[in-house]
Amino acid sequence: MKIIEKPEAFDTSKSFSPWFYSVAHNMVKNEYKKMEVRKIMDTETDTAHVVNHEIDPLHITEEQLFKQRLFEELGKINQDSSTAFIMKYHEGYSIEEIAETLNIKEGTVKSKLFYAKQVLLEKLGMFNPKN
Repeated sequence: MKIIEKPEAFDTSKSFSPWFYSVAHNMVKNEYKKMEVRKIMDTETDTAHVVNHEIDPLHITEEQLFKQRLFEELGKINQDSSTAFIMKYHEGYSIEEIAETLNIKEGTVKSKLFYAKQVLLEKLGMFNPKN
């Protein structure tokens, strides 16, 4: 609705997709601030939506388990690092598009991606067949 109500906010000289993602990202950040989601996540009082306890662990494939753990760990790291990681490796955005969307420098995007990968490698190393 925010985009529909203010179409003049879009700069037609730029790509629509990164701008759209930027608007969504900012709205999510505002909601986090309002609801103090980080505080809830730290105390793990509202994580029922993350883990489905009704699924028999024997029926979860390694890929499903990996995805579940990946998103759990992404939820624990810095929000901009997590967002950059998802944009790059899940959505396929370029470093330049991520920088534009998050309103940060390309070098900062690279740092955030490096940080996210290091944390995820440490936390999800058990899924690496070389270990």
